Amino acid sequence: MLGRVPAPTSRILARGLLSFWATWFSVVTASNAADALREAGVLSPAWRFASGNFDLVAETVALYSVSRNGAAVLFGLVLVLEVITSALFWRAAREPETPRILRAFFAGMLLFFGLLVFDEVLLIYRSHVPGLETSHFVVLVALIVSLILIYQIEERA
Repeated sequence: MLGRVPAPTSRILARGLLSFWATWFSVVTASNAADALREAGVLSPAWRFASGNFDLVAETVALYSVSRNGAAVLFGLVLVLEVITSALFWRAAREPETPRILRAFFAGMLLFFGLLVFDEVLLIYRSHVPGLETSHFVVLVALIVSLILIYQIEERA
C-alpha cells in the first residue's frame, strides 16, 4: 500500500504558479522566435513550431503603412520583452522572494498592457483574429489573479 501523499505547502503552490508562468512565457517566446527565424529564412517555411504572429503583426501595422522591416523591428521588441519576462519568471520560481516575484509579474503585465493598447491602435479586432484582444485581456487578468493568489498564500503562511 502506498503511503499518504503529503499535502502541498503554500510555498510549493506559489512556486508551481511561478513555474507555470515561466514555462508558458518560454514556450510563447520559443514559438515567436521560431516564427522570426522562419521569416528571416533561417528556418524552412515548412517549420511547424512557429506562432504565425509575425504575419499578423506585419498585416496589422500595414494599416499605417509600416513596412515588413518595420514590423520586424516591432516583433523583435516584443520578443526581447518575452525573453526578459521568461527569465524573470524562472528566477522568481527558483528563488521566490517578493522583489523577484514583483519584477516577473510587472514584466508580464507590462507586456500585456502594451499588447492591449496596440490591439486598439491597430484595430486588431477588425482583422482576421477578432478574439485576439480578448485573449490578451484574459492572460493579463490571469497574471493579476496569480499575483494576488501568491500574495494571499504568502500572507497566510
